[in-house]
Amino acid sequence: MMPLLEGLRYVNEDSFRKAVKVLVTSARTLDEAQQQLETWFDQRMDQLTELYKRRITLFSLGIGIFLAIVLNADSLQIARSLFDDPSLRAAVVAAADQVVDSGNFSSWFPRPRRRLNRHSNPRPKRRLRRAPKRG
Repeated sequence: MMPLLEGLRYVNEDSFRKAVKVLVTSARTLDEAQQQLETWFDQRMDQLTELYKRRITLFSLGIGIFLAIVLNADSLQIARSLFDDPSLRAAVVAAADQVVDSGNFSSWFPRPRRRLNRHSNPRPKRRLRRAPKRG
């Protein structure tokens, strides 16, 4: 256990070092220390997962509201129009079926343009041939 405690000296973050030191010093054997570290790690990962889920949900909600406002999309009006007008509903269904049957979704999404950066070269470099040396 001493090499493990000595190795903690090289950990830069104080709170992490203290937490692991408490777990390791409270254990009687190396297996018990490993079990305590695994339990502690699993608990922290569960907490982070929950935090991530909450934040991504709020972020997605914010993006959805933003897009609805910017695009002036009134989903209730769209639903009401589709519910009340059978010809509109049939036209939308026919258009969706046509896209699905063709399998060509590229008309719905713009094609990305090829970007040039310092690592991509639009033209390959030509190698210059050296003239043979004359004696």
